[in-house]
Amino acid sequence: MNDCLGVRRSLLAAPRTNEADLLAHLSECASCARFADDLKALDRRLAKSTRIPVPEGLNERIVLAQASGRHPRAGRALVAAAAAVFVSIGAVTMLPAAEEPPALEAETVAQAQTAVSAISMVLDERPARAEPPRVDEAVSAQRLNEVGLALKKEEKEKVLARYLGKCHVSGRACEQLELLTYDGYVSVILMEDEHAAKPVLVADRRMAALLSPAPNGAYIVVAKSPLAARRAQKLFERS
Repeated sequence: MNDCLGVRRSLLAAPRTNEADLLAHLSECASCARFADDLKALDRRLAKSTRIPVPEGLNERIVLAQASGRHPRAGRALVAAAAAVFVSIGAVTMLPAAEEPPALEAETVAQAQTAVSAISMVLDERPARAEPPRVDEAVSAQRLNEVGLALKKEEKEKVLARYLGKCHVSGRACEQLELLTYDGYVSVILMEDEHAAKPVLVADRRMAALLSPAPNGAYIVVAKSPLAARRAQKLFERS
């Protein structure tokens, strides 16, 4: 392959080609060598531009859209873009539920320990999910009402809920719900015996837990990230 036109056609068709006669021509022709370098640089830029971060909870949004049947077109669009999402959070860390850092009072430390225990309970006892959660709105609503909470009306069409049963966190009896939201699976621990003065957010084992006061106790949202935990907290209102 000695003619420049043939070489450049080959490079345009396959910029990463390593044919011996083409490489020999590039070693002798400075103009074609520059052309090859420009194509390789363009190829690298194109490859970099296609590496778009996957939105958090994308896989769960697909499951939710398919299970609810409310947004079939959106479900198909999400399936086409599906990819794994990895959330990395460091070792146990106190995180602010608002802009200002929480005071490390004895009560706050105790609540943080309870939130960390909730993460451990969820991770160690989480049931296998061969299929989306069974919608169990009546039971879930009743359990929420016992601590003085309810799902906001505008959110009821956006989540699937199931009641998982009784559980224990820090040696105290509680109730566990599981929600499938657009941020992914979220566990909600309802504790009538826990009383929190203000929200406390912690991270542990690549999960986050947000303990918040409720009218008749407290509740803990356990999610994949601090942002997802905060969003899930906003799903609820006083009943």
